[in-house]
Amino acid sequence: HQSLWIDEVLTIGSFGPPPPGIPYWKKLLWDVHGPLYSMFMHFWSLAANSEGWLRAPGAAAGVLSVIFFNKWLRMITDESTALTGTLFLAISPFSIYYSQELRFYSFLTLFVILALIAYTRFIERPDRKRAVLLGIAVGVASLSHFMALFLAAGLAVHMAVSGRMGGRWLRPAILAAAIALLMVSPWIYRQIYFLRGIEVTGISEIPDEAKLR
Repeated sequence: HQSLWIDEVLTIGSFGPPPPGIPYWKKLLWDVHGPLYSMFMHFWSLAANSEGWLRAPGAAAGVLSVIFFNKWLRMITDESTALTGTLFLAISPFSIYYSQELRFYSFLTLFVILALIAYTRFIERPDRKRAVLLGIAVGVASLSHFMALFLAAGLAVHMAVSGRMGGRWLRPAILAAAIALLMVSPWIYRQIYFLRGIEVTGISEIPDEAKLR
């Protein structure tokens, strides 16, 4: 019942065609949130442009988040606790709201949960296959929104405090981290390039009309 608001309109612009003379890959490279949602929606929007159609992937991701959250909770706790936790996510006003938005938040939630499933399997048996899957899962989560890099830091802290930073976990963990880092490295470089171009100016040096702006 809510129409598109300003951030959703900007999102539509992010997955639309780039300005003349700019290749699409370069537009994705300058996506400040993460390119995965914009890239997916670029192809999704080729079929139709109605609000319902454009909101559908976010809604689907929200539903899948509940399903996979239940799966993850069953891996780490008992059935009753898993059911309670799943219920909390299913009725969460935040999850319901952001699953209806034409934004990347429900994608972030879904891929973070999938990364947690991959991590739980990895710490049970840290072989090369599970390390690769973990690296890809964390990389995809980070490309859905760069805030997922905090998840990677959190997993590293968990490994450290649970005594899994060495031994049979170390080399597979390095492999997983290298894969995730490789996946997001173009956007890390782009951010460094962008930050280097920022000039810090003292407030006293700015004209009054610029201060107002």
